[in-house]
Amino acid sequence: MITHRITQGSLLAAALLLGTACNDTTSPSLSAVTSVTIAPAADSLVVGKTIQLTATTQDAAGHTLTGRVVVWTSSDTTKAKVTAAGLVTGVAVGSATITATSERKSGTAALTLILVAVPAQVTVSPSSITTVIGGSVLFQAYLDSAGFALDGPVTWTSSNPAVAIARDTLDFGVTQGFVTGVSTGAATITATSLHGKGTATVVVARVAFVAVSAGGVHSCGLTTNGAVFCWGNDNFGALGAPITTDFTQCLILDLVNLPCSASPVGVTGGLAFATVHASAYGQDDEDAGGGTCGLTAGGAAYCWGLNANDDVHPARVLGPPFTAISVGFLHTCGLSTTGAAYCWGLWNSGGQLGSGDTVSRTSPTLVTGGLTFKAISAGNFHTCGLVLDGAAYCWGSNSWYYNGGGWLGTGDTLNRAVPTPVIGALTFAAISAGGYHTCALTTNGVAYCWGSNSFGQLGTGDTITHTVPTPVAGGLTFAAISAGNRHTCGLTTNGVAYCWGQWNPAPLPVAGGLTFTGISAGGVHTCGLTSNGTAYCWGGGLEGQLGNGAYADRSSPHKVLGQP
Repeated sequence: MITHRITQGSLLAAALLLGTACNDTTSPSLSAVTSVTIAPAADSLVVGKTIQLTATTQDAAGHTLTGRVVVWTSSDTTKAKVTAAGLVTGVAVGSATITATSERKSGTAALTLILVAVPAQVTVSPSSITTVIGGSVLFQAYLDSAGFALDGPVTWTSSNPAVAIARDTLDFGVTQGFVTGVSTGAATITATSLHGKGTATVVVARVAFVAVSAGGVHSCGLTTNGAVFCWGNDNFGALGAPITTDFTQCLILDLVNLPCSASPVGVTGGLAFATVHASAYGQDDEDAGGGTCGLTAGGAAYCWGLNANDDVHPARVLGPPFTAISVGFLHTCGLSTTGAAYCWGLWNSGGQLGSGDTVSRTSPTLVTGGLTFKAISAGNFHTCGLVLDGAAYCWGSNSWYYNGGGWLGTGDTLNRAVPTPVIGALTFAAISAGGYHTCALTTNGVAYCWGSNSFGQLGTGDTITHTVPTPVAGGLTFAAISAGNRHTCGLTTNGVAYCWGQWNPAPLPVAGGLTFTGISAGGVHTCGLTSNGTAYCWGGGLEGQLGNGAYADRSSPHKVLGQP
């Protein structure tokens, strides 16, 4: 027989255990956190901006757990800072890892800190431009939000390679889009970069010229439908079209990078012109020209470039209807329908506006004296005109430092602020004011020149200054004459072109055997229009002013691109 002894202590212990069991109201223990994930797990953040991160905790069964404490940290607070709620602020460009920790389990998110949002809007400049068959234009892609040009990698494509071909790199060593016209039509040019895409439009034309004008370091031509195309140096906006500036082919003293085009580009605005004139003048060959003006069929004057406050688009000149217009260095003159002469410009130091004073005028101002003119020509710092009976009058500066003087033809080197008769009582049919000289044709085709002659630009067979009209050597009979900056050209009655100056003191025939109907002497180059309507240019061409697609001088006439 087994005896069980129950003591008083055992009874007390059992009672306590039973009471404890009966009064236990606790729930089962909580599930442990086994993983932490962050959304988004990777992203880009613009410096100065914020992004909200969210941490999710889960147990071993994959159940989402709520109410758990999460601690946020950044691997590099100099790049990104994070709050206790998971809000991250970009501090500096770079990268940072954001960590969320709960119950010794962690998750991470990788952030890249950038200056701009990706993708950004990309634009292409120019947004639209017109070139010619065989001509080439440059495009540049820009990142709008950053305001800087994209240097690459940028891929350039054309929507219509049969009209225009686009390529990425140039023989000249720059990275803009290089687009060449193949046939008439239009194409969309697309620039694709890591930052997105941008587009522009190129229009390709075939041109036929009815007139051509050689400027200082640019040229312009008037087409049969009244459109104007220009080529060469676009400094000050002389070409009337937006040209990209980042092009190393056009340099001044190998230091200043200027926009230029060796191919004709269409002047913007869609205007139809009846005449066009490019400024051929300046203090030196390097800054010669820079302005262009044209007249519509109704006589409205438009100018662009240097004499239009550097406006790259044609700007309307507020004045009367004009029948003729001529652009000097920093002034312009025109004739009204009644033969009244008007001049305006930023520089009137020598009285070249003919206003009787030396005050600059920003709008057309009537030339004093009450004369009625049939022709007018603006030179560098002077102006000349022919009245109805063929008498010549000149006014403005009559001397300029190392360039001598006497181009007013008054027998002295004194400035004149009002029209003053040219000495000699000659009757002229045409007159042309050059850089520092003046030339004119009598009614029987005899050429006379006067003024500075240091380069032989008077054609008198010497380099002596002449302050009165002096016959051009050679005994030739001319039908047209054009005085450039430091040289002069003329056409004989049978269309043969002769030029003199630039250290040739007597007329020399232009090589090539072409017959011309029009000629224009520029800064250091010349352009002419042949009897079949084809434009040619020759001479200095380092800034594309010959329009033949090259940046080089040519000693004989070269055909301007885009013509049949």
